[in-house]
Amino acid sequence: MRVDFELWDMSTIEDLLTRPEAAGLRSYWLGELELRSDWFRLAYKRTAIRLEERYQPEDHVEVEAEQTFGGLLRDDRFHRRLEEHLALLDANSLRNLEELEPEVVSGIQAVRVALESLPSASSIIPRNSATPIALPELQTRVQAIRLQTH
Repeated sequence: MRVDFELWDMSTIEDLLTRPEAAGLRSYWLGELELRSDWFRLAYKRTAIRLEERYQPEDHVEVEAEQTFGGLLRDDRFHRRLEEHLALLDANSLRNLEELEPEVVSGIQAVRVALESLPSASSIIPRNSATPIALPELQTRVQAIRLQTH
């Protein structure tokens, strides 16, 4: 009698188990919930049906937690708010410096120069949440602004 052994390494087993037709095997042997796109799609449909008329997107009010998650995900609203705040900071800086003390004027001018040296917000904080934020560059720029303003 002859016995042949066939090597099934980790990637082979994973490939076999992740096929749709292996769902029953995964459930029986591993018993874990799989969070795949079809699961989310079905969960969304069930929830939407239960909500019926209670949720209307046009009545939605953004809350602080949503803004926090938006910042973590770096969504368009986060970048829009960031650009708006930077524009407000620039717009609210003093333009008429003639009546101020020289050391105050030099501090304000240092802040202006530092702000103008900043690249666009989206180049420091990329829109894609999978792309890491360039923290060392951001820290360096913030530290430079601190040194120029103190």
